[in-house]
Amino acid sequence: MGESEKVKDGDSWLHAKIVLKPVNPDFESIVLTGVEEVELRVIAEFVEVLFF
Repeated sequence: MGESEKVKDGDSWLHAKIVLKPVNPDFESIVLTGVEEVELRVIAEFVEVLFF
């Protein structure tokens, strides 16, 4: 899960902060601030565990 804070930049919006929140409460959120959009790329999405 995640959320972001956006700020207006002329005619568009920029992400001021992105927070990646884990489903498992044993882990802390990952907070990204001051990162240019060109520096970030989503490369995968965890969907499910196939075997336990």
